[in-house]
Amino acid sequence: MKKVYFLSGLGADERVFYPLDLPDISPVYISWETPDINDTLSTYAGKLLKQIDLSQPVTLIGLSFGGMIAVELSRMIYDCQTILISSALSRNAIPLKYKLFGKKTLLDKIPFSLFSMTNRLTFFLFGIHKTEHKNLIKEILNDTEEYFFRWAMSAVVDWESEFVPPNLTLIHGSNDKILPHIESNAIRIEGGGHLMILDKVDLISTHLNRILEK
Repeated sequence: MKKVYFLSGLGADERVFYPLDLPDISPVYISWETPDINDTLSTYAGKLLKQIDLSQPVTLIGLSFGGMIAVELSRMIYDCQTILISSALSRNAIPLKYKLFGKKTLLDKIPFSLFSMTNRLTFFLFGIHKTEHKNLIKEILNDTEEYFFRWAMSAVVDWESEFVPPNLTLIHGSNDKILPHIESNAIRIEGGGHLMILDKVDLISTHLNRILEK
């Protein structure tokens, strides 16, 4: 059975992957570790490398922030299969407003409660409609650790990568309001929001099963 490593999004965890129907894989959920304040996405990815068995072919599936970490990991893993969902391939896909808003001097002045709370705007931005999904996001955001969130936001806006993994598949929703940039070679999911992995789980599962068979 094929081992697949999953990297969750910022402000999310492995629970967002549970609804996927991937019967022919053995999932491994990468655990976030506490970063050093000066870690970049690249140096942080290096710290997660020990969770991956390099003695056999590696497949990474990264969601949102986890996709950026997957890009950095793919630099370090020979012939790695990399799948990004609702993510950014390079610094060019990070919206300018995040780069301005995410500067550390400004970010530190914003109460963390504004990031961790959920309301209609939160659900709109993430593209969440079902009550069960809203409840899941509430639980996940409540569990999000402030230090990690602030570090990650800063590291993302400072990300300078233009590296394209050689064995790459992109899956992106046409209605993603968090990371709206869609690469021209991406599998485009019509109407898919940033967390389409929840509300379009059957379609995402179908695409993933096809990709993972390669």
